[in-house]
Amino acid sequence: MQLRIEIPGAEESRLIMRLDGLSRKVEDLRPFWRQVVSMLWAYEREVFSRRGAYDGLTAWAQLRRSYWVRKAKTHPGAGILVRSGRLLRSLTGGPENIAIAEPQALIFGTRVPYAIYHQFGYTARDGSPVPSRPPLRIGQGLAQQIVNALGQFLWREP
Repeated sequence: MQLRIEIPGAEESRLIMRLDGLSRKVEDLRPFWRQVVSMLWAYEREVFSRRGAYDGLTAWAQLRRSYWVRKAKTHPGAGILVRSGRLLRSLTGGPENIAIAEPQALIFGTRVPYAIYHQFGYTARDGSPVPSRPPLRIGQGLAQQIVNALGQFLWREP
């Protein structure tokens, strides 16, 4: 059994032009990455406002009681991973945000030096473990949004 697909002349040239445009877009995704950066900034705002419990992701670990009491006195109302707001600002478009769009990749992150300790956890000066509270995670909902946006970007007429 065979299936033969023929494309009439006018449609063939249109398809070739369309595929050529698609090829050029795939070679350089920088315009698309700019859209993804905006999505990531909005996503990070939600992640912080919900203390990590967003888009199917688990909530960040609670603060140790002793630290929570001290932080409530010195920084009342500041949530988990928020004391000065520096880390939050850096992941939502602030001056310490890293968003480098390359033709085939997006590098997104923060220049805040202590972010890595929150991402992976660490051992405190007193020897007690501090759990990871990763500010940078992508849930299934955001992943699907990015895939959908990529499809729209690639198939949109030039």
